[in-house]
Amino acid sequence: MRRPVARLVSALAALAVAFALGVASQHLAGREARAQTLPALTATFYVPGDGLTFKTLDGRPLARLSRDASGGVFELYDDRGQVAQRVSAGSVAATWTAPTPKELHPNPYATEGDP
Repeated sequence: MRRPVARLVSALAALAVAFALGVASQHLAGREARAQTLPALTATFYVPGDGLTFKTLDGRPLARLSRDASGGVFELYDDRGQVAQRVSAGSVAATWTAPTPKELHPNPYATEGDP
């Protein structure tokens, strides 16, 4: 009869010691997360005067980033290596218009005079 009681006491003592060690390690080690500051990194790419060309592994051009009198220019190339689409700062600003709101379905709850 004495053995089960001794085992129970030993198990409870081991549990108490483990709990105490866990609490002590929590206080000593600390679990507070702090963000580390990184050195100031510059996210600037200097593009050569003739532009920056993006190519496939076999050397065919995909796109080119350059500059003209109106600002930045982005050109997309087709499979033949010819310019398929050219987007420049001047062309985007000149052709962009705000979309007109359009009601897709009439509002069944609207009354006369509601916008």
